[in-house]
Amino acid sequence: MGGRRVWVIGDIHGMFDPLSALLQRIRYLDETLDEPAKVVFLGDYIDYGPSTRPVIDLLLQTREERKTVFLCGNHEDLLLQFLEGSPLFQQFGNVWFRGNGGQDTVASLTQSPDLFRRVYRTPEEYCKVTPDEFNLPARYLAFFTSLQYAHAETFATGHDSVRVAFSHASLFQPVPDPAQPSSRDGVTVEQQLALRHLRPVPRVLPVPRDVDRAQPHLEPAGAFRPVRGSAPGAGAYPDLLSEEPGHPGGQLQG
Repeated sequence: MGGRRVWVIGDIHGMFDPLSALLQRIRYLDETLDEPAKVVFLGDYIDYGPSTRPVIDLLLQTREERKTVFLCGNHEDLLLQFLEGSPLFQQFGNVWFRGNGGQDTVASLTQSPDLFRRVYRTPEEYCKVTPDEFNLPARYLAFFTSLQYAHAETFATGHDSVRVAFSHASLFQPVPDPAQPSSRDGVTVEQQLALRHLRPVPRVLPVPRDVDRAQPHLEPAGAFRPVRGSAPGAGAYPDLLSEEPGHPGGQLQG
C-alpha cells in the first residue's frame, strides 16, 4: 500500500460510456493506494459526442469523490465566447456550430424541444441560435466558468523532485503573433503557465470541404490573448508563480 498517483484524462468530447469505464478502472486501482488518486482533466469535455450533460454530471460527481483538476479546452472556450457574444462570434457568426460540434452540446444541455430541433437543421437556422435561447443551466455555467487554463504538480523522485505542468494545448504559436508574448520577450514556460486573466487564441485553419468556406474552422493555437484589460508582455505578469487559490485564467496551481 502507499504511494501517490495522478491520472490525466483529455478530450472526452461528450462520450459518457468510455469516461465511465475509465473512471471505474481508476476506482479499482485505487485499492493499491492510501487515498483515491487525483485526476487531472485536460479539457474538451463537450461537443461532437451525444452525452455532454451526463459527462458533466459524472465529472461533478467525481469531484465529490476524489481530488480533481479541471482544465479548459478550446471547445469550452468557444462555448464561453458564444455566451459572452465575443468579437469572434460578432465577426464570423456561430463558429462554435460550424465544424466544432457545438450543436451537439446545446442539444444535450437544452431544456427546449424546439431548440433541440433547430440546432440540427440548416446552417441558416442553427446560426440564429442566441445565448439567451440556449439558457445554460446555472450548475453547468458555474462548472465552465471555473475551469483553469493550466496546472502543475510536484512529484518526489528519490532525493529529488520533478515539477510537471499540464495544459490543454501548446503554449505559444510556432510563429508568434507580434501582439502576443513570445520567447523573445523573455517569458519562460513557467511564466506562460502562470498567466492570469488570459484565454487561448483560436487559430484559423484550412476549412473542411463540408463547412461553409465563408466561416473559419477553429482549433487551439496555443497562444494567449489578454482579456479584461490585461496587456501582453513580461511586465503584465506579477507574482507569476503564486499558488494562491481562487484566481481565474491560466494561473499556475499545484
